[in-house]
Amino acid sequence: MYIAIAYTKSLFEPILTRSLLEFSYIKEYFQLLNTVVGIVEELKLNEKLWSKR
Repeated sequence: MYIAIAYTKSLFEPILTRSLLEFSYIKEYFQLLNTVVGIVEELKLNEKLWSKR
């Protein structure tokens, strides 16, 4: 299964012109990570589906 999520900001490029200590930037990044982790958990992509138990 492949899932594509459109996101307009570059996630892997460092931004050197602003401080990363501002809470709003940290909050935005945390919300994005929370969304991605939520998708993984909801679709149970973190579990082995075909393992023998």
